[in-house]
Amino acid sequence: MNTTAFSATAGLRAACLAVAPAMAVCSMAWAHLRFMELHPQLTAIRLPTISRTLSSASIGDPFALVMLMTAPFLILSVWQIRRLFITAINFHYERGSAAQRRWMLACHAGFSLQMLATAGMILLSQFPSARDPALHLTGSYSLFFGHAASILLTGYFCRCIAATGAPPPDTPQTSFGLSIDMCVRRWHLAVCITGLAIAYAIVYYMRHPLQLTHNYPFTAFMSALEVAVISAFLLYLMTFMADVYRFWAAAPGHAPSNGGSAIH
Repeated sequence: MNTTAFSATAGLRAACLAVAPAMAVCSMAWAHLRFMELHPQLTAIRLPTISRTLSSASIGDPFALVMLMTAPFLILSVWQIRRLFITAINFHYERGSAAQRRWMLACHAGFSLQMLATAGMILLSQFPSARDPALHLTGSYSLFFGHAASILLTGYFCRCIAATGAPPPDTPQTSFGLSIDMCVRRWHLAVCITGLAIAYAIVYYMRHPLQLTHNYPFTAFMSALEVAVISAFLLYLMTFMADVYRFWAAAPGHAPSNGGSAIH
């Protein structure tokens, strides 16, 4: 059995994909807990959404700062994943063919949607609903639509890549970008995340017609579902960590660190 010695540079590139999800998920959890601590009377009636927690300046201002810090890591993560997809498209489809051009356009569309989601994250955090409802709502819709559409599109692409079959065993990952095994799992995950997002949209839009805005079990469920959906959007990026590591570890100029050891 051959395994490659650890590459510090590739490891750092892969670790970048975990930074943004960790920062965002921890920030959401902190915002909820802090709001419950500051407003026990309100939370005894109904649990807040993320938007509601940001209405408090002592929560919204730090949260907005952390989201600004998170954005560069998200952009870097998306850029690295885009590199994998372009490599996979060029490997599995003949250059210049209609299929190759079609998937390249889809690739650019998918990652433009991720940029839209990132912009939405910044917009909704910088402009709480109490300060500017229109901009906050625009940011919220951009975040949810951008993430959900991008994940479904990239997941479907992974399904198509998996259907082409695995490359020869001796093919370096710098040639094919995405591992087939992870592509299969990622497609299933993308379907689940999209279903979760649709479920949240239904719950969100039905809360007023069903007069459930002050129903405590319902608001608790909606609050938990919102956090789950946003967390799933971001954690989806982490499914590319292994592929990013293997890609850069095999790339020229990114040799394993001297401290690593190879197992033969």
